[in-house]
Amino acid sequence: MNARRSSSALIAGILVAAGFLISPPAPAHAASWCSGTTFQDFDNDDHADLVVARTLPATQAGVVDVVLSGGGTQTISASSLGFASAAGDAFGASIHIGTIDTTDNCPDLVIGSPGAAGGGAVYLVRGNGDGVAGTATRVASPAGAGARFGTTVGSLDLSLTRVKLIVGAPGVDVGAATDAGGIYVWQLAADGTTSSTAVLFTYAAFGATPGANDHLGSVMDTYSWHVTLGVPDRDVGSAVDAGEVVTTSFVDEFGAIQLDDWARANQNSPGAPGKAETGDHFGASVDADTMVLVGVPGEDIAGRKDVGCVMRYGDVGNHVVGNWKSWDQNTSGIPSSNEAGDRFGAAVHQGWVEILVDDDPVAKSVYVAGAPGEDVGSVKDAGAVTVIAPGVKPAYGLTQGSGLPGKAEKGDQVGAALGDLPGEYHGPYYGGDGILVGAPGEDVGTTVDSGLVMSARGLLPKAKFGWTSTTNAGAIVAGARYGWTLPTAG
Repeated sequence: MNARRSSSALIAGILVAAGFLISPPAPAHAASWCSGTTFQDFDNDDHADLVVARTLPATQAGVVDVVLSGGGTQTISASSLGFASAAGDAFGASIHIGTIDTTDNCPDLVIGSPGAAGGGAVYLVRGNGDGVAGTATRVASPAGAGARFGTTVGSLDLSLTRVKLIVGAPGVDVGAATDAGGIYVWQLAADGTTSSTAVLFTYAAFGATPGANDHLGSVMDTYSWHVTLGVPDRDVGSAVDAGEVVTTSFVDEFGAIQLDDWARANQNSPGAPGKAETGDHFGASVDADTMVLVGVPGEDIAGRKDVGCVMRYGDVGNHVVGNWKSWDQNTSGIPSSNEAGDRFGAAVHQGWVEILVDDDPVAKSVYVAGAPGEDVGSVKDAGAVTVIAPGVKPAYGLTQGSGLPGKAEKGDQVGAALGDLPGEYHGPYYGGDGILVGAPGEDVGTTVDSGLVMSARGLLPKAKFGWTSTTNAGAIVAGARYGWTLPTAG
């Protein structure tokens, strides 16, 4: 998603009124003022840093690595932050980079751990200009066991004094609707020291009846004052798990946690390409900026199952959407072709580049789609990424050995996760975001499923231009699946 400021390092005392907060000791030193020149810059050297999750195979507790461009890696876990850790916590299942504490201009982290303590937890880790602090604020689930609180995390930067924390809890029961799901929202003060009681929003807030197993809150993107919720398990009429997307915004008033506008979209919406069908999972991935980009990895095309497609639409206002566009791998100009099991759109990412038009920079949207089930030649499920840049250059594909480092191997699942490196590109285009590509099934040497993250300084690199690859900070571990989660930014 297009990088904006919104971060995570709250403080002690922040949700005390709700009774959900456990406050550790204060940071060892006061956070310095960060330049803010480059978003996602934790060590304040004007270069974006890499944030990646990996599992701990022995316990599945999970850790998050912050790879600093200035050198060194900080590894964060619940236990390193001073909290209890247990098998199945899934620490790092979601990561958001934002500016929750706006007093120091430093980026912070919000880390979800949906398996913690039965109901889930979220950790707010402060950036300090030297990286991230070794302490955090822990927000426990307001909903109790099974809520999977922290499956998704985000923040809204309505203004520098009106930050809101958003947490998805897809396992929340709403009345008799088991696992209907919802999102919890808190109001934060500029320095993070003040908070409100959490407000839960369910499907009822968006003009619809909550349904069993909707899992609202399982997919989320936040940007500025907008929240985009993918609900891939939502039934549309008789089409089970056809999927839907909800976009919403919040009133920009301090202390107010109220919806401003919302819209629901699915493949039965007026003007939408195709139709809602069982198992489409429309909304399995989302990324929103001026337009909403949606992955539909379960889309069947011409009798081939789970080929997948990507759709884009705009929020017109007053609960209406429009300006639809759709791509699959048989769309004219898109490389590759539709094959069963490709799951094109399993991950999506929306970025931008600036190109010079009459010597003036003009911003252009760039859409990226992952197809982790793509076979590369005879190599099954090696995975691929497609970059679509309307008005800039023809779409092109990336696979390992053809535009990406390494070699295509069975089960690598390139494109299972996507992210960006903002403000880092200086090449034939004027500027723009970089891109991160996760390959959690990558074998490193003989170590199975250790995982790999590949990055390019620019969304429109030439073949093999600027790509680097990173494995985890410590020993290469089987099953670490490095890159299974890449952060969102808001």
